[in-house]
Amino acid sequence: MSHEYAFRWLVDDHLDVTNPLVFRVGTVTVDDERIPGDAAKTLDVLGGRASLLSYAVPRSQRRTVGHPVEFQVLVRKYIGDERRVSVQTQRFRSVTDAEFRMTVDPNLGVERMLTAASEVSAIGVARGDSAESTFVEPFDQHAGIVRLPFPRQAGSSVAFTLDCIGENHGK
Repeated sequence: MSHEYAFRWLVDDHLDVTNPLVFRVGTVTVDDERIPGDAAKTLDVLGGRASLLSYAVPRSQRRTVGHPVEFQVLVRKYIGDERRVSVQTQRFRSVTDAEFRMTVDPNLGVERMLTAASEVSAIGVARGDSAESTFVEPFDQHAGIVRLPFPRQAGSSVAFTLDCIGENHGK
């Protein structure tokens, strides 16, 4: 049995994935224990560059079947003149439960943030899911959360949609 798992983030083609202001992993935890990572390696791949990060999970945390895994990731997205921007996740394997959070810089000029878990394919009965703003008004457009506390099939996705306005949009 392999103990290797790959988690991928797609970064806009013209942004430099090796720049920590474009993409960086803040913390990785397994069973609420922080896992140190190796130095990032840069790879040339078809269509651009990739940043490869590796984390050694201690043997004690590989002995049982289920473990909560948490990533804190910063990913920059180019918006340009778009007024509606979608940021979406997709599961490539079945997982037991997940929580997705998104926080947006107030300078972006987001008027509204919509959270959706409509493309989620449950394994069994889907219960207790929620998609909502993290902050109360008038700051509700700056952060959102989607909680899915049930097993989901590979291919399930979650989306955050931003409606952008204002002078700072696209800058």
